[in-house]
This record gives sequence, structure tokens and C-alpha cells, in this order.
Amino acid sequence: MHINNQKKWIETLIISSIFLAVSIVGILHHEPWRDEIQAWLIALHSHSIAELYNNCLYEGHPMLWHLLLYAVSSISDNIAGMQVLSVCITTTSVFLFYQYSPFSRIQKILFSFGYLTLFQYNIVSRSYGLVLLFSILFLIWFSSQQQNKWGWIILFLLANVSASGIVLSLTFISLHLLRNWDNYQFKINIFTLLQKNWGFIFFTFLGILLSAWQILPEKNNTIGGDFSISRFIQTWSTIFDAYTWMQYWPEINNWSGVFWNQSTTILGVTSILLFVLCCLLLSVNYLAIFCYTIGTLGIALLLSTTMMISARFIGHFFIVLIASFWIVNSKKKHPTLQINKKLVIDHIDIFRTSFLNLVLTCQFATGVWVYAIDIRKSFSKIQEVASFIKHSPHGNLPITGILDYTISPLSYYLAKNIFYVETQSYGNFIKWNTQRRGSINPETLNSTCDFLMQKNAGVVVVLSTFLPTAVNLFTSLNADSLGDSKIHFTLLQKFEGALVKDENFYVYLAKSTKQTDDK
Repeated sequence: MHINNQKKWIETLIISSIFLAVSIVGILHHEPWRDEIQAWLIALHSHSIAELYNNCLYEGHPMLWHLLLYAVSSISDNIAGMQVLSVCITTTSVFLFYQYSPFSRIQKILFSFGYLTLFQYNIVSRSYGLVLLFSILFLIWFSSQQQNKWGWIILFLLANVSASGIVLSLTFISLHLLRNWDNYQFKINIFTLLQKNWGFIFFTFLGILLSAWQILPEKNNTIGGDFSISRFIQTWSTIFDAYTWMQYWPEINNWSGVFWNQSTTILGVTSILLFVLCCLLLSVNYLAIFCYTIGTLGIALLLSTTMMISARFIGHFFIVLIASFWIVNSKKKHPTLQINKKLVIDHIDIFRTSFLNLVLTCQFATGVWVYAIDIRKSFSKIQEVASFIKHSPHGNLPITGILDYTISPLSYYLAKNIFYVETQSYGNFIKWNTQRRGSINPETLNSTCDFLMQKNAGVVVVLSTFLPTAVNLFTSLNADSLGDSKIHFTLLQKFEGALVKDENFYVYLAKSTKQTDDK
């Protein structure tokens, strides 16, 4: 037994080491984009915990990730520190998953190098890797034969990662209480159950309330949401995407857009069928069904309110799926509806294994594909833009541009504040408040350049869309309207080909027509 455990540890270390090596290669070839750099800028420009709190007020996230970045940034101001932190978090998740999860060897490998684990929650440095880590830690704790009373610490931390972390914390604490009730064979009433678990419940909900207090938007926050049935249907249709990521295969370049032109109805029906199928596959264990239904519905309700349905958000559907399959595969069974026929159970187990293998294969294939594409192509062109400006004769001129959140990373790479058209002020990270103008027209950009040229010979203007085609983003912003002004715009360089479609940039030099005529 000791020899087998030793072999398992060695195998886990080998897989984790391979994952770490692959991840290091990945971050060396990955260009951080605005969402990653926004969090780093907040940490970098916060000189105390109190200032960090104030800077996070408009982020819509709890502070846990920013606190970690704050600690890292106190050691080094290089963004590589954040990337290393992200890789270390996910490598820890892979180690724990491979060592303790009740899945087969091939399933563990497919999961470890799947799209979310390898790329979205690892190479892309965001807080969501912490959701994966704390979810795995809870499942290890939940599956252990000798549970201690400190599981609430995991749920406390999980709730303070993100709003989705709150949903998962609520799902997991409900799961814990249900299993605890089962241990008493449901012979005690609900109030007695709550009384026996009051400490666990109190500290978990303390973490949830602390997180909610940080997430709730300020009165002048522009980040908000509103629930509707149509939004829920649209969100529900993303379950198919979260399990398969097949949207990445036809057209990888449309990272931020709509990948397919599929009917929402078709995807919605497919997602419903997947949901029903998973419930059937989990039917041998009522705790697994409970986790799956509550977790999936909770994530769907949250995302349909915020309409944040990009990959990093809908990936939580997959986390719920893995958690539910983890529970049903654990040694301790909790049968549903007294299913005792071994033949039925055996057939369900076979289909469940096949289904999970299929889902994990899709995850693995997409992970390898996106990883390879990110190695070969630029994820974002903002770093190249910064290098160009820095080494050009115009590096000392003020910088402005549109949109503010797309060009804000320049403030990190150039170590200088950017003049944002939306707020008519210098800044670094973006504050999502009502001081930002909702729409920008040619006159606003012209007046901004005119203002900056009162004390400067020119202005470097960085746009995330080419002027002649800018009508796609700005109602009347085009070359002709700008040409009629007192400002002359000269294209200095194009930066195209980024994986994120609105992370392509066009750098212009703005000068007054009088200066141009004099020359």
C-alpha cells in the first residue's frame, strides 16, 4: 500500500511538473491584455490597503485577487509576477486534482490540460483560477473520510473570489448540510441541523456577506444588470459551449465576438438536453444531482442578470459539472430513489464515464488548440504599440485615444498616465463610474487633441479601429469628419492580427493644420 501511494505521488509530481513547464512556456509567449493589466494597474497604483479598497470599488469583484497582486507588486512592479502567481495557483489545482480526485488517469490528464485549466484560468492571469483551486479543495475536504470543522475557511475564501464564487459557496454549503442531515438519517428537524452546524454556517455566510458588500455597485457605477427570461434563455444556451468549447474551432480569431451564427433556440434546446442527460447520469447519487442542479441554476441566474457570458464566466458551468461527477464517483454512495438494481447502476456508470470522457476530450482538444494559437499569434497588440511609441521620436508627447479601456495598458508599459477622452483627464487604470462618457464623437476627439496641443507640439492618438472604418464603433467618427477640423491626423503605424479582435491598434500623430502648413 505504501509503495502504491509513493508511485501515485511520483506520478502526480511528474504530471504537475509537465503542466508547470508547459505553462511557463505559455506565459512567455502570451501578451497580457486589458482585463489582466487592469487588475495589475490597480494593485500597482495602490500604496495602502485602504487605497486598494477605494480603487476596487468599481470593479464588481471582491478584493482577494487584488490583495494577492498587491503583495506581489510590493516585491516587483513587473507584470510577470502576476503571471507566475496565476501559474502557481493553477499548478497547485492540477496537483491536488490529480492526487485526490476519484477519476481515471486519462480523465485527470485530459482535465489538467483542458481549455479552462491550461489556458483560460492559467495562461490568462485572472482571479478565476482561485475559483477552481478552492472548489477542488472543498471537494477534497467533502470527500475525506475524517472531516474536520475547518471546511468553512475554504468556502469563505471561495466566496471572496467573485460573484460566481458566492454561488458555488452557497451550493457547497447546502451540499454539506444535506449530507450532514443524511448522516442523521433525516431524523432530526431542520432547526436542529442548523444548530449543530451553526459555526460552519456563520463563518461561511460571513464570507458571503463580506464578498457581497464589496461587489455591490456604487451609486455611480456603470456596471450593473437586470434579469429577464430572454437573458436567462440566452445564458442557458451557453452550457453547450461551456462543456465542449466547439465555438473555437471554426474561427479562432473571433475571441470576443459571436463565434457561430447558430440559433439561440437550437443551442438552448441542446443545453436543456445536456442538462437532463447529466441529471440521468447522476441519478444514482442524490447529492450529485443536488450539486449539479443547484449549481447550474445558480450560475445561470447570476450570468443572466449580468449578461457576462464570455468563456471565463460560463466556465463555471464546467466546474459545477466536474464537482457533481466527483461526488458521484466518490467511494461513499448516496443512492437516489432506492435504485438497487445493479444492472441499471452499471449501465449508468458506463454511460457516465463515456460522457465525461467525451466532454474532457473536447476540453483537452480546445486547450491544446488555443494554447498553440496563442504561442503562434499575438493575443494582444498593445505591447507592440507601447514599444513602438517608446522608441519613436514622439515618445515624449502626451497620449490619448479611444476606447479608454483598450488603451489603458499603455500606462503600464510606458510608465506614464494616459489622457482619456471619456473622462477628459489623465489616468492609468479605468474607473467604471458615470464620469466616463458613454459615447464619443469626432468633435470630442478633436477638442481633446486641441486641448493637449496647447502645451505640446503634437499628440499621439491610439485607436482600436482604423479611421476610415471607425463608423463601426463611433457613429460619425471617420477620416472625412476629422479632416475638416483644425487637426491633421497622420497614420504612423498599424498593429493588426491580434487574437482579441478589439486589441488591434492604429497609432496616429495629431498636429494642428497650421503647424503642418508651415512645414
